Amino acid sequence: MAFIALALGLAAASTGDRATALATRLVEEVGPRPAGSEGADAAQRWVMEEIEARGWVPRRDAYGAWSTVWACRRGQSARVVLFLAHTDSVHAAVPGAHDNASSVAVLLTAMEDRIPAKPRSTVCFAFPDAEELGLLGAEGFAVRAADQGMLGGPIDQVMAWSDSVYPDTSAIKERSIHLGSDGGRS
Repeated sequence: MAFIALALGLAAASTGDRATALATRLVEEVGPRPAGSEGADAAQRWVMEEIEARGWVPRRDAYGAWSTVWACRRGQSARVVLFLAHTDSVHAAVPGAHDNASSVAVLLTAMEDRIPAKPRSTVCFAFPDAEELGLLGAEGFAVRAADQGMLGGPIDQVMAWSDSVYPDTSAIKERSIHLGSDGGRS
């Protein structure tokens, strides 16, 4: 969470308090969110409401049993910077405060505070489901974004991969890098 906050240039004190309050609300209002559960669906709806409350237009795309909530603010160039934070938790016995309500909250706070009305690059935020099952929502989102040009340009930078949690994310990273280079996919 600190890395994401630093990458976005968020002020630690007031922004941190608001992000903590958001993470707490997600955990208390939705609870555990294992992929494919009612809690996971409720988390995706909760994120959509929070995005809308910040003046962005959320979308939700399904890929079989998984989905991703996302929103973009069009920039002055065709470059796209994509921030990701998954909404699911490990299993029903875990509320998912650290993994991953905290990152969801930081990104929602950034949407409110740090993105100008007309940024230089297009800025997108994606909140996929089923990360705990192997990045399934993120992979579905990456494929559809490439196939349909949903983001409005090639992905220039992706934030939020974690090799320490999932050592073999090479297929997703490779696709993201490929998307960043020419906007297509192999």
